Amino acid sequence: MTVLLAGGSSSGKSMAAQRMAVFLRKGEGRLFYAATMIPGDEEDHQRIRRHLEAREGWGFHTLETPFALTPPPDGFGPQDVVLLDSVTLLLCNHLYDGGGWEEQRLADHLFEREKGLGGLVLVSDDTFSDALRYPDSVEQYRRRLGKLHQLLAEKAQLVVRFRAGLPEVYKGRWPL
Repeated sequence: MTVLLAGGSSSGKSMAAQRMAVFLRKGEGRLFYAATMIPGDEEDHQRIRRHLEAREGWGFHTLETPFALTPPPDGFGPQDVVLLDSVTLLLCNHLYDGGGWEEQRLADHLFEREKGLGGLVLVSDDTFSDALRYPDSVEQYRRRLGKLHQLLAEKAQLVVRFRAGLPEVYKGRWPL
């Protein structure tokens, strides 16, 4: 099962994603946190520390995956669940840090990886609800992220947007 969770900053999506990953894990399956951030400054390092602290005790194994969802050396198992945080940064890494994949290739890659898993939880940022006008480069990124969201939402079984910690279900049924 693939789940797409989107929301603004501090919307509750990351904690919901952790709960969803635990919910989807089957039997002895493992939990993986696929971290996509390439830290560039102290603020990024602080954010990473906060996310590590929030996952402490949940049983997640962290995978550094800034350009692709790379399995651990022993591979993914059919009961394993991967939480990828975030689709937003994964696309950003490809556009600005030399990865070079287009939206369709990213979506295809993620759904190909999902086939061998017990579940895939994708976290992404909602950058579309403000009315601000951004520089052209940012607008181009937002359009491409919107396209990627559409591609992911098309095939995901559950699509949810978070606001103020509350889920708005667009596709599927929220089980938590």
